[in-house]
Amino acid sequence: MTDEVKSETVILCEGYHDRAFWSGWLRLLGCQSEADLRAGSGPILDPWGERVEKGIFAFRSRSGKFIRLVPTGGNSPQFRIARALLRKRADRLLNRLVINRDVDVAAPVSPEGPTISDVLAALTPEPASTHLDGDELVFDDTGTRVSFVKWFAGDVSSPGLPEQQCLERLVCAALSAAHPERGACVQAWLDSRNSPPLESVKAYSWSHMAGWYPDHGCEAFYSQLWSEPDIAAELRQRLESSGAWRIADNVAE
Repeated sequence: MTDEVKSETVILCEGYHDRAFWSGWLRLLGCQSEADLRAGSGPILDPWGERVEKGIFAFRSRSGKFIRLVPTGGNSPQFRIARALLRKRADRLLNRLVINRDVDVAAPVSPEGPTISDVLAALTPEPASTHLDGDELVFDDTGTRVSFVKWFAGDVSSPGLPEQQCLERLVCAALSAAHPERGACVQAWLDSRNSPPLESVKAYSWSHMAGWYPDHGCEAFYSQLWSEPDIAAELRQRLESSGAWRIADNVAE
């Protein structure tokens, strides 16, 4: 393999549901899953011949570049993994690092919210020559780009929409916009519960899943949303507003 082939883009998301959402999104953008390409013909390998496993998914971009989709299990592991990747960015030819997380503040909040500078301050990579290109940090020695994708929906408060800015809010906002009657149904059911637990954003998204997509199951629910054009259009509108769509489309090039 050439050095150009032996390179990668890495997306660090928080959990398996984020991974499922990204999987459907990348497919919509024209990427192909390595699992689909291999179709059971052996282990999935990265450009260095190492197995892709332990919950990590692999994709090929529209031009054939390798994409690694990693659920990190939380913010602290995410930063630890990000630091390690940046330290070896030259050895592994890291093209782009995407850090993806919930904003995790109550709505409303401006679309800006946390910025790439806030994320990079927490990363504290080793001293290196860098510059900002728009809202991305570029390492001058390797050209590695670091981007920040945040789950955010700027919709006004409405029935069936959790207040916390997170993946669940983004998804519920798109679902309610595409199918206006569903949000009220979800809220009515949530309000009718006897002695419900403390409010959880997941109660909203799982209510949509149980009500209209029970055959998919929890994880597939997040990837299958992209297969419905009206919902995909609503997701795109919100992801474009937050700047996430442009980053994902660059990853998919």
